[in-house]
Amino acid sequence: MRNKKSSFMDFYRQDVDQVQAAFKTSLNLGLTSQMVQSQKETFGPNAFQSKQKRFPLLRLLLSQCKSPLILILVVAGGVSLFIQEWADSIIIFATVTLNVSIGFVQEYKANESLKKLQSMVKLSVVAMRDGVKKNISSEEIVPGDIIFLSSGDKVPADGRIVQAKALQVNESVLTGESEAVDKHAETLQQECALADQYNMVFRGTVVSMGEAVVIVTAIGHETELGKIARLVQTTEDQDTPLQKQLAGLSKTIGIVVVLIALCIISLGFLLPGEKYSLFLLFETAIAIAVAAIPEGLAISLTIILAIGMQRILKRKALVRRLVAAETLGSVSVICTDKTGTLTQAKMRVAFFVNSKKEKIQENQIFLQAAVLSSNASLENPQADEQDWKFVGSSTEVALLHACYRSGLDAQEVRKQHERLDEIPFSSQEKYMVTLVCGERKKEKMAFLKGAPEKVLPLCSGFLDAEKSVKLTPEKREAILQIATQYAEKGYRTLALARKKTSIVKLSPADVNEFEYIGIAVIEDPLRTDVKETLVLARKAGIRVIMITGDHARTAAHIAMQLGIPHSQKNVCDGPMLETMSDEQLQANVNDIYVFARVEPKHKVRIVQALQRNGEVVAMTGDGVNDAPALKGADIGVAVGSGTDVAKETADIVLLNDSFSTIVAAITEGRRIYQNLKKVVLYLLCGSFTEVIIIIGSIFSGLPLALLPAQILWTNIIQETFPTIALAFDKGDQENMLEPPRKKNDPIFDREMKAMITSVTLLSAGLLLLLFAYLVRNGSDLQYARTMVFSGLGVAVFFFIFSIRSMRHFVWEIPHFDNKYLNAALLMSLVLLLTAVYVPSLQNLLRITALSARDWGILCIIGALNLIVIEITKMFYLKQKRNIYS
Repeated sequence: MRNKKSSFMDFYRQDVDQVQAAFKTSLNLGLTSQMVQSQKETFGPNAFQSKQKRFPLLRLLLSQCKSPLILILVVAGGVSLFIQEWADSIIIFATVTLNVSIGFVQEYKANESLKKLQSMVKLSVVAMRDGVKKNISSEEIVPGDIIFLSSGDKVPADGRIVQAKALQVNESVLTGESEAVDKHAETLQQECALADQYNMVFRGTVVSMGEAVVIVTAIGHETELGKIARLVQTTEDQDTPLQKQLAGLSKTIGIVVVLIALCIISLGFLLPGEKYSLFLLFETAIAIAVAAIPEGLAISLTIILAIGMQRILKRKALVRRLVAAETLGSVSVICTDKTGTLTQAKMRVAFFVNSKKEKIQENQIFLQAAVLSSNASLENPQADEQDWKFVGSSTEVALLHACYRSGLDAQEVRKQHERLDEIPFSSQEKYMVTLVCGERKKEKMAFLKGAPEKVLPLCSGFLDAEKSVKLTPEKREAILQIATQYAEKGYRTLALARKKTSIVKLSPADVNEFEYIGIAVIEDPLRTDVKETLVLARKAGIRVIMITGDHARTAAHIAMQLGIPHSQKNVCDGPMLETMSDEQLQANVNDIYVFARVEPKHKVRIVQALQRNGEVVAMTGDGVNDAPALKGADIGVAVGSGTDVAKETADIVLLNDSFSTIVAAITEGRRIYQNLKKVVLYLLCGSFTEVIIIIGSIFSGLPLALLPAQILWTNIIQETFPTIALAFDKGDQENMLEPPRKKNDPIFDREMKAMITSVTLLSAGLLLLLFAYLVRNGSDLQYARTMVFSGLGVAVFFFIFSIRSMRHFVWEIPHFDNKYLNAALLMSLVLLLTAVYVPSLQNLLRITALSARDWGILCIIGALNLIVIEITKMFYLKQKRNIYS
């Protein structure tokens, strides 16, 4: 068993000597070869060991067969084969094959589009071994190794910093915050959250600036990144509401099918006479079972979801799991990361503040000081602004961006003011000093940039209307108060100062007597479409919760800008969250809209608390730290610029990083569910009508009103083309004006039950009465059955137009905006007329030709169905329209 002691020690609270002693290493010699081998045997390689699934394509194919509807169809097909009903079995298994194929292809394409070249380059690192610096593969690192990091390096393992020079590390991959963190080697005394461990570096983060010597303290799964990967593996996927509802529907249908089949056979035996042979009863029972199972639902569901995926893809979101497309429509809470989702994850200068507290957007003196006091650079100044590629720390990039955006050529300014010397930024001093040549070569200028509380004490004057004025203690304090006010609002502030000098080399003794210029106020700007998107979400009854690693004060300010509730009871930070039990969190989570200073484990708890309250939760994020919550949420939404781990864990990937795409996808999700309900309503009305007609004819002592072959052909007319075409309906505009449906809301709401009951009883009753009238008045049995068969076909052309919207009367619905539906109805008409008038099919189905008078009678029955639907709608429309208004 491996000894994992290193992962349980708080190395940030130990001094360098203690850490060296813990691993029996030294800064000068590093580990010996023998110790390295011993550590490898104890800790293994510095890699994430993942279980590779065998036969991934087969697994994906089999996953499509888990639907209960598919299983019921397979059983029905097997029974049809057993009794040698070849046509029935072919139709059923063709349905299964088409459904499985569509689902497989769609999910395979989605997964393939996300695959990345995981091993493009093997990372290497410089490590001290046997007293010699060696370049080794990052997988070869072991705890206790002494490694050397510099600007641009990706940190290969967790480690304790023992030496640091102007070190800044971008930890956004782990904490979600884009701003680089100042790091140092000093020992921390108090227990700290991960984001506050300033003397540690963590695997997967990137060195933005400076250099460091580090003792490796954890590798592989024992790193903070590894713990998140392990948390992802142990977080269970949640069944979607649609999966749960269809499972219940399929169970109910399965029970009903068995009972119906038994009833038909029993009735045939119990009733007097020899109207029904045993074979006919058994054949009819199977046919009714097939009729009762809406096999078109499985195909239609898959096609509706597949089309939904394509429509969502056009709106710049990739759906990785087919059923996730529908689940979007039931989302009631969006838990969103701040950085990179609500904000641009790019630090930018909001404005400058001069000594008079005035906000200034562009000023030559400010911009020149910003350029000459920074080391950031722009690789492609000739490109458009949105394509600019900067190199440097986030704050210096913000300053340089402001310069180029104002039209100032930073490269030209730097050529005119040659850099002579600099004092690099350090986390201890919190300032940077540069020495450059003046406009005249003999002149020298020094520029000072840093934290206001560090820069102002080094200034003796301030710039007022381009004149230097003495900086009094009162004025200094007033400027510091301004800086503090902006910091409390979530901005980052940098003070700029300058002075003329005659020195040619900088020393700490020269850092004084500067002239204060002003403050650069820097922010991570909100995405341009976020506010509008949040308004749309609120109108749709969707609650938005911001989850961030930022301090509570900063998070609350961002929430205020976005219109998210941000009072004291609405904000909760990580330490407060730690004191809450799961029950307390569940009780309080409905009042909390901002979670600050959170860690990955907190995000999972938040999602679970919301789910226990019955919410359907979408979690958005871009970093590795978001992956466990993305997997645990009902819908995980990763932004396209995020990490591969986040994308591979999520259900949906935003290809354009736009927050508005989430609401667009939710709109599509609601359209999908609306279309699904139409199909369910349409199919079950047809199936139940057929069942009632058959059972009614047996109970009435009549011959069977429909033969098995006629039932199957009717299903082809009703289910093959129209149900697929309904998938292309655009959906009602009011979809986003209603609150999201509850997680446990059944597909069959009261309106659908009323609709199915009224339509089924009316249609089945009228056709059964017509059949009884014809038979008892001496009409030919084949003619009577043809009237019932054709009546079911004709009903489609009235019924389907009315159910296209439950929010509008039939005359308010645009009937030519779905060309596929009109084409499908034309095909259904051809199938119906072919069966009635083509001799070969007449003989196969045992039906006869009808007159124009017959068709007129059937059209009247169809029109009555439409009237009943519209009357049923009327009882529910008033309530709905009150909600919209």
